[in-house]
Formats: sequence, structure tokens, C-alpha cells
Amino acid sequence: MGEEQILDVLSETKSPWGFILTLLIILAMVSGLFSRAAAEYGNIFGAAARAIQRHKEEAIAADEASAERRLDRMEETIQRLDNEVGELRTKDKIHHEYQLYVAAYWRKLQFWAVEKNIELPPPPMMTYPEWKITNYPDMT
Repeated sequence: MGEEQILDVLSETKSPWGFILTLLIILAMVSGLFSRAAAEYGNIFGAAARAIQRHKEEAIAADEASAERRLDRMEETIQRLDNEVGELRTKDKIHHEYQLYVAAYWRKLQFWAVEKNIELPPPPMMTYPEWKITNYPDMT
């Protein structure tokens, strides 16, 4: 008896036996008749169980593949962000060193002006890009 024949019987049956058969099929599906063990049956229930089991396995495999792709993307993002954070830390360190240089320069300049008791323009000071090229030539 094929699937279409069963559906025809269920839809055309007006007797209590059709209702009972419908209940039995529903109970069979819920009770695990279509489980992995039922897939070994040779009848229509075995075919249905194999189809359901195959569908479950395909869904699990697709889920695992999707999770692996998602994890790969997350790992790539984490690596990229880690690299960016490292670059930003290096830039921040260099900029902080320049700020220390400027502070020391101005301190020396103030002492110089007091010692000389003159009002001359201060000695030339390097801009940040000039200072960076002088102190970090490999970074440019």
C-alpha cells in the first residue's frame, strides 16, 4: 500500500475505522515508529522512517556547517580586530612619546628664555610628522 493509497483511504473513509487508523498513524509517528530503528523496516513505515531520518541528518549536517562558517567568520573578525588594536596601541604609544617630547622641549625652551633674559623666537620645533620620521623611520 503506497502513501497515496493511505491518504485516499483516510480521506474517503467515513467510518470509525478511518479515525482509528488516523490515530494509529499519528501515534506511530509520535512514538518513534519513524526513528532510526524503524528505518530498517521494509514496509512503508520503514521508508517513511528512512526519509525522516535522512532529513534529520541533513538538517543536522547543515546546522553544523552553518555553525562552522559562523565560527570561522567570528575568528577572522577577532583576528582582524586584534591586529587593529595592536596597530592602534602602537600609534598611541608613539603619539604619547611625541607629547612627552613636546613637553620636555617647551620646558627647556622656558628655561632657555629665562637664562638668556631675551625675547627671541624659540628654536625651531619638529612637527609630529617630522618627529615621527626622525624617531620611527621604519613606520612611514
